[in-house]
Amino acid sequence: MDIAAAHQVRVVVDPKGTDYSRYRGAPVITPNRSELAAAAGVELVDESSYKAAARIILTTCMQTQCWSPAVKKA
Repeated sequence: MDIAAAHQVRVVVDPKGTDYSRYRGAPVITPNRSELAAAAGVELVDESSYKAAARIILTTCMQTQCWSPAVKKA
């Protein structure tokens, strides 16, 4: 992330694992449902649980936007 930032390169991250803090500074991360649930420690059952999980990830990643077409309303 530091090298990309130094060269003003925006990075889209397909996250792996549950430690999203290593993606801090990435403008976009694209977790699928299971990755989002595991990283946030939240069971994704309805819209409010998706929002809660996103808030947890955003708090961890700070300037990152989480987006994925796989995330749908329950």
